[in-house]
Amino acid sequence: EKYPQAPEAAEARKALAGLFDAVTDPAQLAAALRNAPPAERARGNLRLARLYLVGKKYQEAQAPLNEVLKAQPPAEVAGEAQYLLGLALEAQEKPGPAAAAFAEAVRQAPKSDWVIDAHGRLAWLYLDLKQATNAEKAALAVLAAKPEMDAERQARLALVQALIDQEKWDAALDGCKALLAANPPAETVATVIYTQAWVHEKRAKPEEALPLWERLAAEHPTSPYAP
Repeated sequence: EKYPQAPEAAEARKALAGLFDAVTDPAQLAAALRNAPPAERARGNLRLARLYLVGKKYQEAQAPLNEVLKAQPPAEVAGEAQYLLGLALEAQEKPGPAAAAFAEAVRQAPKSDWVIDAHGRLAWLYLDLKQATNAEKAALAVLAAKPEMDAERQARLALVQALIDQEKWDAALDGCKALLAANPPAETVATVIYTQAWVHEKRAKPEEALPLWERLAAEHPTSPYAP
């Protein structure tokens, strides 16, 4: 603080950063950050929020993130803060604010490594909010990024639901075929068969729905869809 231009100051800043990274107790880190240089405070607050999230202290995670955002940091930092804020709000079952945070996160930092996860969460949040068009866009954004298998499966499931909510029956059935082609686990297969049968009934095609209902009852008797 007193000799910011001195060569030793740069070493001091590195040492402080290392100390902040070494602290794993949120209370200790919060206390240390009160005296941290402004340049380190944003980074430290992001880490503090992550520690709170790991500890499932979702409400506590919001304060350090709001402090970061009030300082109007660079877009990459603001994007990460919004993403973490979205996680905290989603865990508190606040879909509207959580969706707003995730949407702002991907807008601010579209190339960050958490963007696929943010889009995937957005897809399901938009479904909860009855915003099927936005859910479809978010799911397609995940698929365009060619994610790993589990993320792709969840995105395709969200996409099918978004298409059904918009009564895009043919597209929804195509989505079901894509899910089955990836050799998914049994619970996903049951979900897809149920969806296919339900769509055929909505289209007044009981002759196509019947074998699917029979298959669901026979092959997945313990599924929640079986009754």
